[in-house]
Amino acid sequence: MRVRVDTLGCRVNRYDSAALRGELAARGWDVVDEGATGFDVYVLNSCTVTQAADAEARGLVARVRRQAPGARVVVTGCWAETAAEKVARLPVDLVVGNTGKPELAARIDALVGREPAPAPAPADPEPFPDGGGATRFFFKVQEGCDVRCSFCIIPDARGHARSLDPERVVETVRRAGERGFREVILAGIHLGAYGRDQAHAPTLAGLVRRVLRETRIERVRLGSLEPWGVRPELLALLRHEPRFLPMLHLPLQSGSERILRAMRRPITAARYLAVVEQVFAARPELALYLDVLVGFPGESDADFAATVRFLDQFPWTKLHVFPYSARPGTPAAALPDQVPPAVKKERVRLLVDASEARFCARMAARVGSDDEVLVEQDASGHTRDHFPCRVAGAARGALVRVHLGGLTPERTQLLAS
Repeated sequence: MRVRVDTLGCRVNRYDSAALRGELAARGWDVVDEGATGFDVYVLNSCTVTQAADAEARGLVARVRRQAPGARVVVTGCWAETAAEKVARLPVDLVVGNTGKPELAARIDALVGREPAPAPAPADPEPFPDGGGATRFFFKVQEGCDVRCSFCIIPDARGHARSLDPERVVETVRRAGERGFREVILAGIHLGAYGRDQAHAPTLAGLVRRVLRETRIERVRLGSLEPWGVRPELLALLRHEPRFLPMLHLPLQSGSERILRAMRRPITAARYLAVVEQVFAARPELALYLDVLVGFPGESDADFAATVRFLDQFPWTKLHVFPYSARPGTPAAALPDQVPPAVKKERVRLLVDASEARFCARMAARVGSDDEVLVEQDASGHTRDHFPCRVAGAARGALVRVHLGGLTPERTQLLAS
């Protein structure tokens, strides 16, 4: 029987989908690609971080019902976890939240009346092909979050913070390197909380050090990391370990101290700036990516202007900008002074325009320098600091030293020689 698994939302969700595909294949299913037709079961791994994500999930369910009326439809993921009763009222056959994902493959077997297959032996999670093929290994080492920001539904969707055993992490990365992977991205929902739930309290920096010391993987990168997760031990790795790549993604959300307090973020703008200064002192060439949430309830023109001024104080590389979306059950959803959609849209536009200009300028500044590029697909890949780069004639999986000679005509990639 054929099964298709589609994914909405973050890379962690995509990792979960990859793991599900691997388990279904081990149970004898014919796993088809996203967009394929002629499947018996459709699985949607959903997101609920915004209202738009919920709407997209509803639209996909309706579309699949029209395109494949005889298929069984399964919804899992964050939307299924936080709004199970609402999802169950859609034309779906099975709703399984994140907490039920370990049993999802067996429940899909039961849904279609297949003979229960023995659970496959524990194996490596299926590699996440970030940009193409077996070049980069995206590895979820941490799940859940215990920080209750007032706008965020993720603690309800993903549960409390918990970590993968460091021995399993190291062994999995070791085998990935032996199979030809060149880079690992260690990721989680609240990555900086890695190890706090474990008996010996291993740290994220300690995990990175073990991966560097005990495996042959050539590049180690971190997924999104909350700024309070940047500790001295991690700064020391940035300063001294060339295989630990010079790129961090540190969510900001707002540069207004007042809004940060209303968001219940456990950091001030001043402390965030201090963390950034420490990061650049450790690795001056580092590329810094930020999340910014605009239109939080009560965000005035002055608050937004404070964010813009704050962003002028340090050399970030790119912004990921999101309009605030009320999530039922979160404290922020009940706050007064909700910002009008048109105002949120304009603020998003202003920051996106600033981000695109900054990113292009940062790429242009790299022209004339040398770097190392991991080629992922179609002779394209990423530099060590995660700028997209075209490398003519290079094969997928190659890790090549290059001279950055210019930009593509559309100015979206570096050109290497």
